[in-house]
Amino acid sequence: MTEKPFIREYTLSELFEGTFRMLKHTWKNTLITAVPAYFIISFSTILWMGPYFEFISKIVQGDLSANPYAVFSAIGPFLSAILIASIVGGLLLLFARAVIVLTAFRAAKNESTDIKEIILVVLKEKLGKLVLQVLLLVAIFAGGYLAVAIAIGLTGGLFSLISGVLSGIIVAVGIIVAIGFIIWLVYSFNFIQEDVLYSDAGVVQSFKNSFKLVNQSWWRVFGYLLVFSLALSFAVSIVTGPITFSVMMPFYSSLFEQVLDNAANYDMTRMYDLIKEMFSNAVVPIFIASFLSGVATIFISPLFSALFYIDLRVKNEKTEKLSSIPADVEYSEPPPDGDL
Repeated sequence: MTEKPFIREYTLSELFEGTFRMLKHTWKNTLITAVPAYFIISFSTILWMGPYFEFISKIVQGDLSANPYAVFSAIGPFLSAILIASIVGGLLLLFARAVIVLTAFRAAKNESTDIKEIILVVLKEKLGKLVLQVLLLVAIFAGGYLAVAIAIGLTGGLFSLISGVLSGIIVAVGIIVAIGFIIWLVYSFNFIQEDVLYSDAGVVQSFKNSFKLVNQSWWRVFGYLLVFSLALSFAVSIVTGPITFSVMMPFYSSLFEQVLDNAANYDMTRMYDLIKEMFSNAVVPIFIASFLSGVATIFISPLFSALFYIDLRVKNEKTEKLSSIPADVEYSEPPPDGDL
């Protein structure tokens, strides 16, 4: 039986089927890049626990109450650990995902999926653009949040001069509209990485292309990605759920017992000891759960996004071809014998 081509339009069920069919082309490259990356990422998530509990212990014991300025020096190591872990983890994840998506695109085009060649292309041609995309995306959302906050604040302030109730309604409506706008923007820029990896588009052009592709059928994109996210989360939870449950249940049991025993006299020190004990005993399970969850997700999620991008691109090309045909051109089926 002839295998269906990957470069075509898809229904939702075909996207799921195509994603798992694509696995046979990408699993080796995913194993080589994503597994080591998530090992480091998962390990880094537990490195900041030491600075975190040191900071919390000083708060619980009152060491910082006499000198509020000491809070800044005490929280420094904790924030530094999180910042370093986030940057390293983000770069590793960006690199691994780029390798997987580019492998999927090359497999779809029947091109070479040699891991060395793909890694060189990502490092030399793509990774810089992907990093700039992240920075631009952060700037866009930071500016959007700031603009929305200022608009809501000014509008609410002006209407508060007329009516406090009216001001509250305006602010509530503004928050709802802002959330909707942010969701729309997130999905509109969902395929910026795919656009850079599929073509030679620049950073700014990738934002324009993703925006154009998504907004030709925004609700379809929103629905498909939502269904996929829920399905993937459920599948991953089956793997990681038992591990998380075995770690958290003893903690919640002790916490509930602590609350019942000290309902009238809340013991913050005891609460801190419980949390510290839980994390001390849960370092290995947390590492395993984080690692398995990340690996299971990255094996599947980039492939679905890659095929969905191809679907949107094919639909867009078909739409552009149809729109370029003059409206007054009439078509007729040729006669059976081929004579015109």
